[in-house]
Amino acid sequence: MLKKFLLVLIVIAAVNCYPQPPVWLNHFKVPFLRSVNNDKWTGMMYYDWTNNKERLDSDKSQKDSFCSTVYPTDEKCIQVVKDSWRYIYVPNYEGGKCCKCCNTTMGCGIMKNNWLDGATYIGHEKWNGTDCIGWEQKGNQNNYYFVQSNVYPTLQIPCAIRINSTQVDEKYIFNRTKFDRSPLDPKVFDVIPENCNQLCKNEKQKSFCEYFQ
Repeated sequence: MLKKFLLVLIVIAAVNCYPQPPVWLNHFKVPFLRSVNNDKWTGMMYYDWTNNKERLDSDKSQKDSFCSTVYPTDEKCIQVVKDSWRYIYVPNYEGGKCCKCCNTTMGCGIMKNNWLDGATYIGHEKWNGTDCIGWEQKGNQNNYYFVQSNVYPTLQIPCAIRINSTQVDEKYIFNRTKFDRSPLDPKVFDVIPENCNQLCKNEKQKSFCEYFQ
């Protein structure tokens, strides 16, 4: 009985030795290189958990599933989540196009800051030559998050997000040197035109937004 008890303690101690998954910071911004299968483009992420807002910029050549299935263009696309809605805005397409994609109730809110709760530690991996540690969070696909290993948990500097399934291999590779934890200017989220009230629709084929509506 004593041996079994000691074995249980050893197992518990071993599990607790692994780095615990991070909770995202309340606010940050960071540029990234994004790839989806063979397509690549740059962009910028703005995250404000405190005010329930998020912005994701996909630069020209983007193939973002929300943007490109609503508007048939690879021009820069801006997604903003605020007031419980996700907006799609393509400023350089046909004079500027904008629509309401879906809302929080439909499953289109911002990324929860604790989305890694219960994630499994997967060890070390190199991203852009930097040693990072990562966690796997199961969902409809395999989701992975990596942070710079030599400063965690004192600092949380993101290396990458990877989303992997049988259909897609998607990566956000973050520019760690330009990661900024400062409070965000509220104007960052005020880029959506005031007349952006229509739901996103694609008459030729069902857009990604419409699967949530």
